[in-house]
Amino acid sequence: MWSTILFTLILCLSFCELGFTAKRADRAKSIDLNRSPSPENSPDNRSALSQRPNTQRTVFKRKSKFDKTSPAYQARQILDGLGHQKGSKEYNSIYRCTVRRIRDAQKKELAKVSEIDKADWEARKEKRRQYSREHRARIQQRKELNISTPEDLKFFQKNEIRQKKRYLSNPQKYRDRALQQYYKRKAAKKEAEKNGKDQEPDQNIQS
Repeated sequence: MWSTILFTLILCLSFCELGFTAKRADRAKSIDLNRSPSPENSPDNRSALSQRPNTQRTVFKRKSKFDKTSPAYQARQILDGLGHQKGSKEYNSIYRCTVRRIRDAQKKELAKVSEIDKADWEARKEKRRQYSREHRARIQQRKELNISTPEDLKFFQKNEIRQKKRYLSNPQKYRDRALQQYYKRKAAKKEAEKNGKDQEPDQNIQS
């Protein structure tokens, strides 16, 4: 019984192997070894593409142990001044702690620099927003005076398309925002009317 089962398994495996070899042979026959490369993928083009530097990718290189700014170099200089024997257990433990401390200090310095850069970026962003607000105000003023330019009309068309897309992405959010703006305008109008009424008696007294 077991011999028949084993024999059938061997037969199945052999048939599978024959099928795989036949597929490989057909695939090898379909490949034309004398074909000419396409002009888009010519050898000259491939070499030029491979030599072109990838500007999008940021490469972080590990600092050399002889670089004076590296934590390892600075730790070795400190330990040489302490006079510990190189390779000893005490030397290795102090070396690891010193490297870690120097590396943490360098990371903190880099974080400070990045925070300064971020603050500059926020200032530039606010400056661009202010310019955009002034630009939109000028366009709106020209529209009210009926002296809109073709560029202004294009701006209004693009703005309308953009607003529709934003509204369709989340209608409830923009309905709530519109209600908030309506209530703010209503409150500001009431406040202005109240201030105007309060100032009227003072003007009568002065007159």
